[in-house]
Amino acid sequence: MAPWPEYKALLQQAIHQPYSLLPELPTRRKAASSISERQVLMLLHGIALANTWQYAAAEPLLTRATLYGRRQKQYFALDYGLDALASLYLVQGNVDKAMQTWMACFELGLKTRDRNAIMLAHLGVGKTYFGLHDFHNAKNHHLATVDIVCSLPNHQSSCEAYVCLAVDLIKLCEFAKAAATLEVARQYLPWARHPKRSTCEIELYFGMTLAGSELYPAAQLHFERAIELATEADFSWGLALAELESGKVWHQAGDDDRALTHLTRSEALASALQSSLFLRQCHELQYQIHKDRGDYLAALTHMQTYTQLSLQAQRESGKMAPSSRVLKKLRQYEAQLELATSQEENVELTSRLRKHQDLIAQLTQKAETDALTGVFNRRALDQRIVREFELADLQQQDFSLLMIDLDHFKAVNDQFSHQMGDKVLQAAAQLIVRACRQGEFVARYGGEEFCVLLPGAPLAAASNVAERIRLQLAQFAWAQLGDGPARMSCSIGAACRQAGEDSASLLKRADLHLYQAKAAGRDRVFAA
Repeated sequence: MAPWPEYKALLQQAIHQPYSLLPELPTRRKAASSISERQVLMLLHGIALANTWQYAAAEPLLTRATLYGRRQKQYFALDYGLDALASLYLVQGNVDKAMQTWMACFELGLKTRDRNAIMLAHLGVGKTYFGLHDFHNAKNHHLATVDIVCSLPNHQSSCEAYVCLAVDLIKLCEFAKAAATLEVARQYLPWARHPKRSTCEIELYFGMTLAGSELYPAAQLHFERAIELATEADFSWGLALAELESGKVWHQAGDDDRALTHLTRSEALASALQSSLFLRQCHELQYQIHKDRGDYLAALTHMQTYTQLSLQAQRESGKMAPSSRVLKKLRQYEAQLELATSQEENVELTSRLRKHQDLIAQLTQKAETDALTGVFNRRALDQRIVREFELADLQQQDFSLLMIDLDHFKAVNDQFSHQMGDKVLQAAAQLIVRACRQGEFVARYGGEEFCVLLPGAPLAAASNVAERIRLQLAQFAWAQLGDGPARMSCSIGAACRQAGEDSASLLKRADLHLYQAKAAGRDRVFAA
């Protein structure tokens, strides 16, 4: 059957505006004049139902319609139907059937040379690997998805592809790259299949990058926004995850009352979605909170539910892994896809992928860099110090840091101008970097404060670096900046990590030493 323009429009409506289409589809199906037309309308009906999360109603329609389309070689909207059916199986936890259905999408793409079908298959297989916690394979398939959407300008799956890649990076603890990838995804929101849902997901995953870096207050703001967006969009899955992640962050922040409120909401949503994964996480964390509070009866109830869900997951573990036959078929399709792509196309795809990776690297650097001074920013510092502490523990070495504050900086802004103040900050940043001869990590902490991380340095070595920085600033010819201060100085607090000390405590001690340097007359180093 030739796809009439009317049905192309209906497909877009089933994808982008399913609620407006659903009321008229049953009547249209009854009035259809042929079996082929009826099956196309059934396929569109199933896609629309799946896009409104009505999986129980969508499954039989999609199963019948996709089977008919494959047998009768009726390919209109078949790729979207297979993708919707596979996604449904994945939500149900039936990984093998999900993978088989995306394999059918791969087969369709290879047979008809339809890049959209191949792209949807890569995207779905990546999601499947993600569900199996194989994040490296998930990342590889999502990179392949990105590779294809780069050749399809403003494609409706571009945003989703970048979002999926970002989530893989979050799970691989590559938080800066994940944040940069989400920024790319945001650029494709106008063409997204579900703009409101995609906006919610971007906010949600931005929150997860911040929570992964232990920036809990900032993460919570993103989770609150995601909850608002998911509620407005009637996005049950996104709302369940946002409530769950918000509960985790409130627990980390020590506010268990708020944590329980969000976890209870997530539990109710997860029950409606029949999401065993979300439910297990909700009950496990509620068990922990109630146990810590001494409410052992409530803790026992949640532990029993968590145990039942875990045992059920074990019993159904056969459905939670793709069979060797499916994996073999996947490798065959990937080989066919590679053979079907000419050398010229491979060069073009490689070039696009390199450009994509370059863009991610640029955005990652931008996300970690202070725009005014060019040194690292506070976000990068918070992430780096966690890694440096882990490394210091592993190697059992010293770790010191410096807190630097420009003396009387407010007077520069007041007496000269804020533009001159910016010039002073830029010059100071470069002088600090120049004084750090071993390429130490330098970050702008905020305002006129800077922080330098000194892994492997005992207090005496840190004091030497601090004195070198102080002299660099004191001896610099500030007059060369123009109509500004004739002299600038800085005060520096140095601290070396004590046994068992966390980053917050070390920063606090260095900051205290900084103020002791200021109290002693400024333009000096205080180390203890």
